[in-house]
Amino acid sequence: MATVLIVDEDEAAARTLAAFLERDGAHAVVSAGGAREAEVASVRHRPDVVLLDLRLRDAAGLDVLQRMRGDAAVIVVAGGADVPMAVEAMRAGAENFLVKPVEVPLLGALVERAAEKVRLRRASGRRTARAAAAAVTLAGASPAMRELQEQAERVAASEAPALVVGEVGTGKGSLARYLHARGPRRAEPLVERRVGGTGAGVAVTVPADGVTGGGTLFVHDVAELDTAQQRWLGGLADGGEGGVRVVAATGHDLVAEVTEGRFDEALYYRLASTPLHLPPLRARSRGDLSALADSLLASLRAEVSGAPPALADEARERLLAHAWPGNIRELRSVLERALLLARGADVLDVRHLPADVGAAPAGDGGGPAVRTGPARSLAEVEREHIELTLAVHGGNRTHAARELGISRATLIKKIREYDLGPRRFPGAARDAG
Repeated sequence: MATVLIVDEDEAAARTLAAFLERDGAHAVVSAGGAREAEVASVRHRPDVVLLDLRLRDAAGLDVLQRMRGDAAVIVVAGGADVPMAVEAMRAGAENFLVKPVEVPLLGALVERAAEKVRLRRASGRRTARAAAAAVTLAGASPAMRELQEQAERVAASEAPALVVGEVGTGKGSLARYLHARGPRRAEPLVERRVGGTGAGVAVTVPADGVTGGGTLFVHDVAELDTAQQRWLGGLADGGEGGVRVVAATGHDLVAEVTEGRFDEALYYRLASTPLHLPPLRARSRGDLSALADSLLASLRAEVSGAPPALADEARERLLAHAWPGNIRELRSVLERALLLARGADVLDVRHLPADVGAAPAGDGGGPAVRTGPARSLAEVEREHIELTLAVHGGNRTHAARELGISRATLIKKIREYDLGPRRFPGAARDAG
C-alpha cells in the first residue's frame, strides 16, 4: 500500500481519483487544494506518490514539482492544452503524466509502478545511510581519533580476530561492521550473535567451496559468554571452523575478568592482540563531538523527509555542552527526534532539542559540561530511540528491528515493556503477525 497525495483545486475530480485509489484498501490518499496545503501535507504524511495538477492558482505547477520530486514520485495531470507543459515536467523530473479526463485503470498501474520505484529508492537510501553510519563511530580529526582511525584500518585489513572495547552506546557494533566492510572478507557474510544465541550449535554461513573463507562472526557482549561458549569461540578464533574471522565486543575490563577467573585467558589473548578502545563522548574533544554530530545528521537526513539541511550554531553549542551519558546511541536518538520535529524548517534549532540537552554551560576545559540536573536513564534513552525508529518506519516492526540491529522478537518485547503498541503506532497492527 502506498501513500498518495492528490494536489488538485478541483475537489470533485480529487474525490473521484481518491475513491478509486482507496478502493479495497489499495492505497492511503491525502488531498490538497493548492501548493501551500500540499507542502504541509508532504511533510506530515511523506507520500510515496504525488498526483499533481499543473494548473494551480497559488503557484506554478513546475515549481511545485521541483519541491515535491526529491523524495516522492510525481505524476503530473494536465488538460489537453497543457500537454507541452506536461512534457516539460517530464524533463524536470516527473515520473509520468496523465491527460484529463484521467483513465483510472491507467492511473492505478502508473501509481503502482511509481510507488515500487520509490520503495526501492528509499531502501537503497537506507542501506547507504547504514553504510555511512558504520563509519560515524570514527568521526573526528583530533590526534586521538586519527590514531584510532589508522588503527581500525590496520585491524580491518587483517584476518586476525579483533576486540572492540567501549561503554554502552559508544558504537561497538558499528565499528565491528566497519571492520568487516573494510576487510578482506567483505564479500562474505557478516553474522551477528548476542549472548544466549552464541554457542557450540551456532550455524555460521560458510561458502560451499571452503576457499574464500566463512566471512565474519561478530559476537556482542563477549564477557557474558559462559565457559562452554568461550571455549567454542576460542576454537573458532583459532580457525577451527570454516576459516571464520571473529570480531568480539565488550564493555567489561577483560583483564580483570581473566584475573577473577570469569573469562578464558587463552580466548582473551586470541582476541586482544590489537584491541580497539572506543572513547565515551565525554572524553572526546569539542571538535570530534561536532564532527560526530555532523556525520550522524548526514546519515539521518537520508531517512527523514523534509529534514533541514543545516544545524544552527546555538543548537550545536547545546550539543557540545551536553554530558551524553548514553554516548552515540543517545546523541543519535536526540538528533533523530530533532530532525523529525524540524521537518520543513530551514534549520535545526534549539527549539527542536529536548530541554535538558546542554542545559549547563560548557566547562573551562572546552569539553562537554557535567550535567547539573538528573541524568536520563539508559532505559529512557532506549525507549525514545525505539519510539523514534518506529515512527520513521510507520510502526513497521520488521523494518524497525532491522534498523535497530535487534531481532523482531526482541523489539516486540521492548514495545510491550515501553507501551509502544498499536495504540501509539497504528501501522504496527498491520505488522503484528
